Amino acid sequence: MKNKRIYHLYSIRIVILLMVLTTLSSCLTVTSEIVDWTTIQNTLDYPGNYYFLEDNGVNVYFPNEFEKFSSTEYLRIIDSLGTKEEYNREQIRIESLQDLEGTIHLFFDEKTRALGMVNTMPYTPFNRKDAKIMLSSQIRNTADVNQYNVDKQTAKYSKAGNYDIFKAIYRLQDPKTSELFWYNAVYVVSANKKTVMININTSFMVDFDPFILKTKM
Repeated sequence: MKNKRIYHLYSIRIVILLMVLTTLSSCLTVTSEIVDWTTIQNTLDYPGNYYFLEDNGVNVYFPNEFEKFSSTEYLRIIDSLGTKEEYNREQIRIESLQDLEGTIHLFFDEKTRALGMVNTMPYTPFNRKDAKIMLSSQIRNTADVNQYNVDKQTAKYSKAGNYDIFKAIYRLQDPKTSELFWYNAVYVVSANKKTVMININTSFMVDFDPFILKTKM
């Protein structure tokens, strides 16, 4: 049982690595437009919707501006927003993520072009010590090889009731376009024999914690 849990912890680490680094090929998801959900102070009361994930029974919460799309619907939107090359890169990225263990669910805000990806995973309980395993030191090394600048903004473990939460935020930048950068926030939540990873890609720093805390396991 212990070996299986360690295996799942390292699997989560690999998923985090893939999610963060593949964001670098998805520049079309960034925009400078800011809307209410990114600036409101009392996000606990901000209107949004719960989405039930049938594959593991988790309810995730997103602001009203987000809509849930199938991969086909999402790629159709990307095709209308970007170039053919950008579409092809995003198609490869989504297909790579779909090959991972679990199911990928996509949520997209067309105004800010913020993308939420939810990956249902095998139940993996973890604690503060385990969180160090999930924090992949490979991210910076791999990004440097690919000539990208990656800065870890925060990484921490917290507990809310019986919920174990791991959070890491990275700022990503292409040195060829010094004014262009974007953020990738990764949350892993485990409770009640369920585990889910929630990944938020934005072109601005935003506190998504209150929406994560609304997750119903």
